[in-house]
Amino acid sequence: MVTKYKLPQSQLEEIFAYDEAERLKRQELSAKVTHAAQQRYSNSRCDWEAVAQELDMPLLECLDLYDASQSSISPRSFPKLVDWPDEELQLLQQFVNKNFNSMTTKEWRLVEIYMNVKQVDCSGAYTLISSKPMSPEVADLISKYREAGLKWKDIHSRFTIYSTHDSLRASYKLFTRKPHSMPETGKKYIKWTEAQTDRVRELIQKHYMPGSVKPVADIVKAEFPEKTENQVIGKIRQIVYRAYIPYSERDDVKRLVDKYGEDWDRIAQELQITTKHVQRIWAEYQSHSKHTSVWTENELTLLRKCVHKGLDFATISGQLGTKSAPSCRYKWRSLQAREAAGKITKYGTFWTFEEIDQLLNLVPKYFKDIDWIEVGQKLNRTVSACKNAYFSTARSNRLQSSADHTEVVSREVCEQYHKHKCVDWAQISAAVGLSQRVCLEANEFNEGKSHWEYDPDAFSQEMADRMTQFIKSNYPYPIPVNYQAVSNYMWIDKNDCYKMAKLLDGEIDWTRELKERVVALRKQGMTYKDIAKRIAPTCDHKRLSSMYYRFKNPRTMKLLSLDDKADVKELVRQYADQMSYANLREHIFRKLPHLNSTAVRNIVYIYAKAHPAYKSRVEKNKNEIYNQILNGAKAKYIAADLGVPSILVHNVVRKKISEGFLSAWTDEETRRIKEFVRSTPPPYNWIKFSQLLGTKSVLQCRHMYSRILQSQKNMKLV
Repeated sequence: MVTKYKLPQSQLEEIFAYDEAERLKRQELSAKVTHAAQQRYSNSRCDWEAVAQELDMPLLECLDLYDASQSSISPRSFPKLVDWPDEELQLLQQFVNKNFNSMTTKEWRLVEIYMNVKQVDCSGAYTLISSKPMSPEVADLISKYREAGLKWKDIHSRFTIYSTHDSLRASYKLFTRKPHSMPETGKKYIKWTEAQTDRVRELIQKHYMPGSVKPVADIVKAEFPEKTENQVIGKIRQIVYRAYIPYSERDDVKRLVDKYGEDWDRIAQELQITTKHVQRIWAEYQSHSKHTSVWTENELTLLRKCVHKGLDFATISGQLGTKSAPSCRYKWRSLQAREAAGKITKYGTFWTFEEIDQLLNLVPKYFKDIDWIEVGQKLNRTVSACKNAYFSTARSNRLQSSADHTEVVSREVCEQYHKHKCVDWAQISAAVGLSQRVCLEANEFNEGKSHWEYDPDAFSQEMADRMTQFIKSNYPYPIPVNYQAVSNYMWIDKNDCYKMAKLLDGEIDWTRELKERVVALRKQGMTYKDIAKRIAPTCDHKRLSSMYYRFKNPRTMKLLSLDDKADVKELVRQYADQMSYANLREHIFRKLPHLNSTAVRNIVYIYAKAHPAYKSRVEKNKNEIYNQILNGAKAKYIAADLGVPSILVHNVVRKKISEGFLSAWTDEETRRIKEFVRSTPPPYNWIKFSQLLGTKSVLQCRHMYSRILQSQKNMKLV
């Protein structure tokens, strides 16, 4: 499968050679500008006008070529406006107004280099000093221009005293913003009378349109000029929305419901409100007073019975009395979904005390020999539910037991240590009448414990194996490790045992001090493997090298500006139909050498996978791609042959799989694939099984088999 491109190889080589020459030329100019800037540096900033005159180059081009990573000059920080000297503020404003019409991230980077002040401080200070006060005459003119349809950029050309059109717009909006209407000082607030409220209701019925209260508010305000705008709008909203129900109304409704029952018309007539309003108050009262969020076993049982009888959820809510109709509906759907997935039984999710006692009796002392499937069948629970319930209960019982025996065990350990300068846990166990594990967990006597820090020259693998074997035999997964017991067993400080266990498991805390130590060892010429042995006994040298590279290159994930993304997008659009994806990426690297390579690679990938040229290549060969995948070919190699991003090949395969096949596996399909694996010796012919099944593709069968294997491995580990 070979793709033909429009440009010949010789012309591509000429383009690459030209790009390489341009890159070297720019790199040479950048070195000259950086060196000249360091020579002209004085009084906390560089004289860039002198640099531009010396090199006979434009000022902005010099700023763009300056490489801060190759210079020892560090930018200053003025986080507050009062920190800026007056002459620096004046220079900042003059430079921005003279050289830029609109500001982007790229322009602010040039301002940072010119002022030798951090970019965020420059932008913040300039925004504050460039905002001009708005006069009424200017505001009236701007209002007329806006009504005529002019854009802010066109209006800004008529008012050049403002630095940018954004500052002009901000000043105008700040000036024209209406203050909150407040009652006049000293004016007594007059309540709405019943006659006035009835009149407002009539006006609302005639003129109110859903969506806004402003039109009807103007009419009400004209009829009641003594009322403020806030009073009018508040009254309208109170009548229309009834967003707040006083507690007195709730109490009145409750009292009348207890007296008359659910005779809503009679209650509404007595309270002089509508029937619908009474029902709403009663529903809100019930939700606040009776409804609870936790479902008990009795409620779940009653919910199941009511649903099987065919009752609707409103009736079920009334039967329960503590749950609303939406809550009943949601809970029933949740129970159906969880039962279908096998996560709960028909008896619910809660464990009763009787079930916990039965579970503890079924599990022997050494629980590794238990058949969890048999326990789950006897209790009518899933395997994971039985394990979680057992381990949580056993841990709480063990902690309580350890706390009860702490004083006795600690006293016995103290006496034996002072007598023999060592501790024999078999004798301690016999003396106090408890198991060795309970004694190890209960002891709090720590006198004479040694420290254990990792030293590659004096490290004892025998001690490490002894601690690891103790942890595995007494605290297998998922039981959490009790490091107090480990400390007593090894007679080593508890914190040192914890740190050494993490090191033996490969868990390393990459602090800055540790990273700087790795850098210092690399400077001495040590290899990654030798450094890894000095860090931890199980440290992976590949992971160490990756950490070292990220620490030495902190700019790896620097984001691109919008202008840089636009440049990359234009290059992708221009060359995508002429080059393969790999050549296109290298070509853009040479075109934009000043940008971060990782960031450029990511953005090229995003634009390339959406380009129609690459999509069309994949679409033409999609059948052949699918056949090669079935024959065992890798997607990345097929993508390299086509010259397209590999994600497009993956998308073709996924789309092909989804055509004509269902993604979810039924219980019958799962049973058939398990029988096929048991009855057929490997290697398995998944193509034949897919044809026999008829509802799943070859890849789906392979993936399902992998999931079954993984679940079996997890069961063995547990």
